[in-house]
Amino acid sequence: MLNKIQTRAKTTAPLPPGERMKNTKEITHTLSTMRRMNRPDALVNAAGYLILAEMRLDPANPAWRSADVLFYSASFADMVHDAFLQVGFANNAIPTAGFADFEVCLTSLQYPRRLFCLADAADAERISRARDGLCERIVVISAEPPLDAHRWRIHHVETLSLAVLNALLGDTARMHPLWIVAPIAGSALYTASKTTILPQFANRMGVLGTETAFDVLSHVNRLRAEGRDIISFGLGEPDFDTPAHIKTAAKKALDENHTHYTPSAGIPELRAAIARYIQRTRRIPADADEVVVTPGAKPIVFDVMMALVNPGDEVLYPNPGYPIYESVADWIGAKSTPLPLAENRNWGFSIEDLETCITPKTKLIVINTPGNPTGAILAEPLLRNIARLALKRNFWVIADEVYSQIVFEEEFCSIAGFPGMKERTIIVDGFSKTYAMTGWRMGYGVMNRDLAAQVARIETNIDSCTCAFSQIAGIHALDGPQHESQRMIEQFHERAKVIVDGLNAIDGVRCLPAQGAFYVFPNVTAACRRLGLQTANQLQAALLEHAGVAVLPRTCFGRKNQGEDQEYIRLSFATSMDNIREGLRRIKQFIEK
Repeated sequence: MLNKIQTRAKTTAPLPPGERMKNTKEITHTLSTMRRMNRPDALVNAAGYLILAEMRLDPANPAWRSADVLFYSASFADMVHDAFLQVGFANNAIPTAGFADFEVCLTSLQYPRRLFCLADAADAERISRARDGLCERIVVISAEPPLDAHRWRIHHVETLSLAVLNALLGDTARMHPLWIVAPIAGSALYTASKTTILPQFANRMGVLGTETAFDVLSHVNRLRAEGRDIISFGLGEPDFDTPAHIKTAAKKALDENHTHYTPSAGIPELRAAIARYIQRTRRIPADADEVVVTPGAKPIVFDVMMALVNPGDEVLYPNPGYPIYESVADWIGAKSTPLPLAENRNWGFSIEDLETCITPKTKLIVINTPGNPTGAILAEPLLRNIARLALKRNFWVIADEVYSQIVFEEEFCSIAGFPGMKERTIIVDGFSKTYAMTGWRMGYGVMNRDLAAQVARIETNIDSCTCAFSQIAGIHALDGPQHESQRMIEQFHERAKVIVDGLNAIDGVRCLPAQGAFYVFPNVTAACRRLGLQTANQLQAALLEHAGVAVLPRTCFGRKNQGEDQEYIRLSFATSMDNIREGLRRIKQFIEK
């Protein structure tokens, strides 16, 4: 048996050499034996983690004077305790559960010891907030990602194996603590088949984020496959079909063999149609040469940052906000700086807040109106002041306007329409939301000609071009009948009223009206306290498990801002009115039980 893992207060002596497991083969045999004994997956999973933690020690090396440290959440106590006993530990050698001494241990951790954490949602948030003592010898395994992604090397692993964990832990080049986002309980860690050890992933993968809404969607689909009745307010996707005339145009384009390469910037006819659309909806001049068509709107964000931002330049992005802004900025080596949005400012910010964030290294800011996840619209006076600052301090603006046509009682205003802003603004828009074309993957950017040429060059290198027959359909979407889209927007407005009223009728929940898009972002702090929960992440998990309702927690949209002490969840009302009413009933029943 390998050295015992150190408990909080003392270093335990190693077990006799004859009792040590000396190699992977022996560990593999133990886990295989446990599986043949029909031990539950969760137990095999925990045992695998703990044995692997022991493997990191080399008793033959005099430098290893003490064993690694293990912290694990109290919610995993039974599982971890059983796992230790199963692999031969005595009761008094098993570390106690909880993270009470975590911060103290961080500041006293000495080489060559390593600190392993098996963390549930609440403890994952606590670890994320740690400021002192973080180093490359800290390893966290949790189903939740950290709140502060830039300080960790993050790996998302759907199915862990000893080989995968060995490879991750053996990466001596990493400079940040390691956070492995993976299932802990209820899924198997060990896979019996041989796994080839491949070269490491590039270091930049450690800073690439993700859009966790898709993780929730996968979980919802798994539960539904098991027969669970789940109401999902998770993914931001219209529940309407693409209008018939758009689909007909695509079919016709296929029959006419529009199935070949196109110019990287998009076919001239579609770019001209987009220019006309921008003229109608933003009331600014636009030309086809200022348009680049891409497979979805995300590539515009990526391409523009790649074209404009050097490593070390600062990119300001709204927080809470669409997670891809921060992810791409980090990926290209920029310094991503959150621009805090405040509930008491109707999910906006003051111009003084923005001025505080701007430095001489600020190269670009991202604004999103109407906003995801808040459904808020940035008012015209604020946009005017942002434009004034952009001219004064000389930075670019990415204006994410993909929800620009889904507005209710407020009027949409584009920052590109203010004097001097068209040249330094990149409008991001697409077909997914307004025309229910999420699966078609077609977006576009509108920017000055010189930048458009650079962005098209990046597209040549990455995507070559956007699907030809989809582009033909896009022309018909913009120039054809708009009544189906308008009917969809009207229904979103009705749903917004119902969901806001319903949420505000639940004890411990308060929700601002939705001004646009199809999201609400209620404050659930009091509801969490009522249920004895510390975070919105815990509420999200509880609603899914016990009420059959899927929502997204605040941390899906960026780590909490400094001083932020409230809890929020996002609900997408891109679902039927019947689902909205039933989902609200379930949430109310669960919180007020």
